[in-house]
Amino acid sequence: MPTLIGVTSKIPKYARYANEIAFSIYLPGLLIWVNDVSSRWANQPGDRVPWVLQLKFFITGDYGRHDLGDDPKLRFAFILLWVLSAVGVFLLLRILARLSFTHVLLRTFAGIVAIAGFPLTLVYAYLGAPHAQTPGRSVAGFSWALVEVAAALVCAFLYVSGRWPHRVFWAISLLVVHSAFWSFCAWGMRDSLFPWGGVPLLWPGYNLTRLTLETPQLIYPWLGSLATVAWALYARHGSRRPEALAQNLGAADSRPKT
Repeated sequence: MPTLIGVTSKIPKYARYANEIAFSIYLPGLLIWVNDVSSRWANQPGDRVPWVLQLKFFITGDYGRHDLGDDPKLRFAFILLWVLSAVGVFLLLRILARLSFTHVLLRTFAGIVAIAGFPLTLVYAYLGAPHAQTPGRSVAGFSWALVEVAAALVCAFLYVSGRWPHRVFWAISLLVVHSAFWSFCAWGMRDSLFPWGGVPLLWPGYNLTRLTLETPQLIYPWLGSLATVAWALYARHGSRRPEALAQNLGAADSRPKT
């Protein structure tokens, strides 16, 4: 009888590694951002210090007050934390690669993170900011946006289950629309989103274009799009239609037993 290990063995190495690498990069980046904005750090005594600033304190030994501008040491701490976290997640996935749980994680949770990770993080950050406590700033105001996320997840479920009725062209088109929509949301709210509290998370090359200079958070929906493509390749090879699986099971049962 075929097992899950047999199914995963049919997945090409390039698809498996691409999904693992993309997930390992994207998930820590989102978690670091969530930790930063949820800390509401405002350079005041008693503020909860985000992970990035804690690492900078550890590296420099300087626990004094810090400027919220473009600090090279802070940028280095941010990239170092992101790289170390990504390497840790990737190594963990490699160690647990033979477990069926890892396949389920990469086939389901990785897709949810790639598609809905940035939108949910953006809504969380925006609603948690001090200015969001005014009347009218509620989850209800983002209902239309959350409906888009739900629709994207439904399309992803259809894709994974093998029930996607359209061509790959339409799947790519929907991904482009999804990424462009949330990139526009981040760009449109750039004035009200910075500063939210926390420290600036500036990645290398953010200042090469005016667009990313004004909205460094655009790196997340763009990485999310790449992670979605990597996950789709993995899920495409790892998905099996129920009728195909039934045929394989029937063929296995009909073989003479020794």
